[in-house]
Amino acid sequence: MTQDAHRAKVGYFCSYVPKEIIYAFDRVPVRVLPTAAKASAAEAFLPRNFCSLVKTTLASFLENESDLEAVVHADSCDALRRLHDVWRHYVDIDALHLLDLPRTNTPTGQEYFCHALRQLAEKLEQRCHLRLTAQRLGTAIECYNEQRSLLQELDAAWIEGRIASVEYYRHCSAAMTEDPLLVNAQLRERLDEIVRQEPPAHHNSSILVVGSLLVRPDLVEAIEDHGARVVADDSCSIGRVVTGQIPVSKDLDGILTNIAVAYLGKPPCPRMRDFPRRLEHLSQLIASHGVQGVICSYYKFCDLFMSEYPVLRKAMQDRGIPVLLLEDEGEAILSGQHRTRLEAFLELLQ
Repeated sequence: MTQDAHRAKVGYFCSYVPKEIIYAFDRVPVRVLPTAAKASAAEAFLPRNFCSLVKTTLASFLENESDLEAVVHADSCDALRRLHDVWRHYVDIDALHLLDLPRTNTPTGQEYFCHALRQLAEKLEQRCHLRLTAQRLGTAIECYNEQRSLLQELDAAWIEGRIASVEYYRHCSAAMTEDPLLVNAQLRERLDEIVRQEPPAHHNSSILVVGSLLVRPDLVEAIEDHGARVVADDSCSIGRVVTGQIPVSKDLDGILTNIAVAYLGKPPCPRMRDFPRRLEHLSQLIASHGVQGVICSYYKFCDLFMSEYPVLRKAMQDRGIPVLLLEDEGEAILSGQHRTRLEAFLELLQ
């Protein structure tokens, strides 16, 4: 595959939707992210006490034009299922498919997910008038395998402090929304420069941020403006992505199975109902990065994350790790109340 500035774009709503399959059809997979649109614009279609991420996302597409050809929804949670229902009737972008996700990483779950990926491929074949082959999918996987290796190098440089958090998050956002060939070239060039940079000065406190879709950049900036530093991120945009290499086999069914195994095997979110594995992953981040405090930035009315929070908070406190919860209501900027609570929390750590 070659880089093409005019390649059509297909949006997706969950990190469990394999980008490789979309890219194999010569479409750029674009993670659908909310803009600064006011969530109130979606309240004609969704209740006020509804997930603020879903409302803001819907409002973004109701108020603004988009260059997406189609979108792939996922059966991630009840809120996203309701978004799919509303989207089909009121948004002018084709809701191509609703991807079924199992909740267990077992042989049965992997087989089920593999079947669901075949259904996604069939919908894309009909839409794009292309047939998915092992060669096309293998080429797409190799491109994203290279990107995963580059992002791991970038992550190591970020942890060492050789690259600012603002830039690190910008590269991660590009990896979710731009042509991987372009992103890979930019990452290779930037990593060559980073190698020659000096390590940073000492910082006061090391923070783990936990979020759902992503951790808002102005929150990270506010943390680091107070002398602390974000050293680990557990969100769908950074911490809960496939990091290992996906093997490429000669037959299409074998490759789809490898994709299903890799995506179900990545660090889980609360939706997967595997808190022991999730806690083990967070504990590894805390131990390996010397984390001194955890900040949970959750979208307001996000049932999955908010229902997990009391258990997560108790588990962190048992380890002597203070926890702060900030609820994101989809505001364009971090509120003054959040800044005040954040400042008090960071002073407590110091």
